[in-house]
Amino acid sequence: FGPRPGCSGPLAHLPPAAMSSEAAGAASGEPPKRMSQADMLAEFGGSLKAAPTYRKQARVRARPAQAGERVETVIAGQLETTNVAKEGDMLVVNIDSGGEEYLLNREKFEARYEPASDEPDEAGFQTYSSTGVICAIEATEDILAKIPGGSFIASWGAEMIVQAGDFLAMPSPQGGEVYRLERTAFEKTFVPTAA
Repeated sequence: FGPRPGCSGPLAHLPPAAMSSEAAGAASGEPPKRMSQADMLAEFGGSLKAAPTYRKQARVRARPAQAGERVETVIAGQLETTNVAKEGDMLVVNIDSGGEEYLLNREKFEARYEPASDEPDEAGFQTYSSTGVICAIEATEDILAKIPGGSFIASWGAEMIVQAGDFLAMPSPQGGEVYRLERTAFEKTFVPTAA
């Protein structure tokens, strides 16, 4: 084929159609295109629906978030994702797995948690128990090879990282979204559902 005009390096001799979108992006200096939620559901939804199910055993603390409040989800010292609260969102703090914070819209929150304490504390937080069930698969090297750049777009529109050994999860049985659970957080907070 010979080098394409304006290209150099090990991929320059390949026609554009022969390169993956990630390789094409890398060759042009552009970041790889992140998989959307639709892409993640199309690629992994079937495997997730057939996967083992788990319930969250850990309790959380939660309060109504302030619209515009920015929340960074940090696990084991690494930024997993960011989100900005909308009216009605809930700020959730995992108690037993390092205190990571994340946002859920009111509908998802009410479907996944129920109050475990009567009154909010002085900061507005109340303790909740999980009622939700998820399907989850381990993010193996084979799975990661299908996720360009090691991240994808979360249901709230921000980038979410995923690394080998983490878990990809989906609410069960409703599905509708795929998200990452860092391995240590998953192991500390989720248990298999009874068969």
